[in-house]
Amino acid sequence: MKKTLLFAAVICLAAAFTGCKDTKIPTNDTTKLWVAPNADWTQVGYIDAKGNFAIPATYQAAYDFCCGYACVAVGNRVQFIDKNNKLQTSAPAMDDCDVNFYHNCLGYKISNLWGMVDTHFKTVIQPANYYLGYMSKDGLALVQRTSSSKLGYMDRSGKVAIAEMYDGASMFIDGVAVVRMGNYYGAIDKKGQFVINPTYDYLKSVGGGRIAFNEKGSDKGGLLDLKGNVVVAAMYDDFDPVGFTTSNLMVAERNNSFSFYDKNGNLAFPGNYISCSSFYDGVAWVLISEDSNWQLIDTKGKVLFSLDSNQEPYTIFHNGLAQIVTVGSNSATLEFIDKSKNVVYSCSVSASDLAPARVKGQLDKTRLYAGTEAAMMVNPKEVNMDR
Repeated sequence: MKKTLLFAAVICLAAAFTGCKDTKIPTNDTTKLWVAPNADWTQVGYIDAKGNFAIPATYQAAYDFCCGYACVAVGNRVQFIDKNNKLQTSAPAMDDCDVNFYHNCLGYKISNLWGMVDTHFKTVIQPANYYLGYMSKDGLALVQRTSSSKLGYMDRSGKVAIAEMYDGASMFIDGVAVVRMGNYYGAIDKKGQFVINPTYDYLKSVGGGRIAFNEKGSDKGGLLDLKGNVVVAAMYDDFDPVGFTTSNLMVAERNNSFSFYDKNGNLAFPGNYISCSSFYDGVAWVLISEDSNWQLIDTKGKVLFSLDSNQEPYTIFHNGLAQIVTVGSNSATLEFIDKSKNVVYSCSVSASDLAPARVKGQLDKTRLYAGTEAAMMVNPKEVNMDR
């Protein structure tokens, strides 16, 4: 069975890119350990690049590494481990948390209030807020201090830097943040001044110095620069892009098919797909038609290999490995493969003995987000701009 959904970026949790040195966000962590289930799919641990369990599969849930740490479930508690499986006992008690650091800060929840710790697990923002978004490169996090207040921005010291006046808001990207006032969207700078007035039906930061917009009264969209100038006219269909990856390419739909475009709207290479991922680790998954097999391509559009007819990509490539699923009549096999399609690790489960819900749910959460800060806004914790 073919999947026709657009993989655009929500198929994994932490992508690392060749040559990237910044490890302050989950997409750039270079700890070469991957979350994997044990043989009977009852618990999870971490395998290394050879497919050996570097950290035993003893956890009910686990997440990808970020800033050298990984979030795991220890009994009924949220905890953090390092690459040597050492528990970080300095972390405060948490009822819930973000599982990943963003610019050396991680949000955590206790008694229904959110605060933040740094990479030494020292509290930098006290847990006193109804909601906290991710910390941006600009040192600002989206905040809602009470359930009845509007949205604003808080700095690393816990001081409100931009007053709570917005009905919807997103994290700062490229020095600006998209906000909503009433039914209209605009963009502000770090001082809270509008750089794009709130006159749009829809805006979304996508990285690379671009903001996606939708044409008034239409689902077609294009791209603005950070001052609100139109760079790419409204030519894309159902336009809600995730963002540009380090390949500087974006997936967009035109005439009922998906292709790759640069930030000026130029077609990167010929290729129309019914489904595809963005580029990660210099490669992307694409599907040409319902009758074709999934293929892996490079940034020039060259096909590196094809999956078999009963195989589907489960994640994008992360530090050189990706997960695929092989579906049989009575079983399913999860495989970790490299870019030459070599299998590093695999495990199977029969249809009559499906993985426990907690493990399947965890596996879904290991799917990677897109390769720019823009993609972080797709995380379910981030405030919905339409709320």
